Amino acid sequence: MEVLFMNYLRLKYFTVIAKHLNFSKAAQELYISQPALSKHIMELEKHFGTALFVRTNRNLILTAAGKVLLSEAEKIFAREPEVFHLVKEASAKEAGKLSIAFVSTSLSFHIPLLVKHYNQDYPMVDVSLQRLPWGKVEHAVINNQADIGFIISFDDHYLPFLDSHVLTRTYSAIVAAHDHPLATQDKVHISQLKNEHFIQVSPSTQPIPYNYIILLCENAGFTPNIATTCPLVETVLMMVQAGLGISVLSRLAPVKGMDNLKFIDIEGVTPSSFSVVWKKDSNNPYLERFINRIKQYQWPEFV
Repeated sequence: MEVLFMNYLRLKYFTVIAKHLNFSKAAQELYISQPALSKHIMELEKHFGTALFVRTNRNLILTAAGKVLLSEAEKIFAREPEVFHLVKEASAKEAGKLSIAFVSTSLSFHIPLLVKHYNQDYPMVDVSLQRLPWGKVEHAVINNQADIGFIISFDDHYLPFLDSHVLTRTYSAIVAAHDHPLATQDKVHISQLKNEHFIQVSPSTQPIPYNYIILLCENAGFTPNIATTCPLVETVLMMVQAGLGISVLSRLAPVKGMDNLKFIDIEGVTPSSFSVVWKKDSNNPYLERFINRIKQYQWPEFV
């Protein structure tokens, strides 16, 4: 038995001819020769086993069968945008991979929520997460070890082959235990820290914030007394919590659950950014969809 489905292109030709009721005009619109167009319609009529047009000396007249076919063909072509959308959506849900790198911050818990909602729409995408030190995230993105990275930065100027989007602004502050003498104040000048013991994330792990603190203090006329450095910001916070010193950290430092710590503002510090970065020439089709989710997300404001 012959398959009922007709040639889609011939059906398109038929609707154009039915619009003009003239082979010559239809051929001009379709950029096809009139004899070739006539042959396609003859094949279509052969397929259905009936005439679709009555040929006259001047024009064409749709037969009853032709009118039915035109009505159904218009319904088919009216669904073209819908079909295109359905196919694109199905394609988006095909198996793929998306790698996310991030620095440890108080906003890190938002990332799993984003991933969860993203995976509900694209369940076949394998999403991976990796926590990296400050400064390593950009390298992971550049070296294709991650598709996108969540970072903290003191400026919004990145390498020319990286794209970025600022999610929220924050700033550096002093972190001290609640019973530390500085904790009675809400804001201090950096010069007041001259005699304090600093506990910072080690420069080998996070050179940018470490050097920022050195510069901040030197601009105030002293060299900070950095008593201890630790590879992880969580360790720094635990030592500060134990009363072993103070630290200068981003207000996005992950202090959740450390109730006896206090952030103290520093006069005159410039804001930093919590941003995402990705490669401009990335060919991962799932990246753009995730970036759109990130941009639409309601990130908290800090300044």
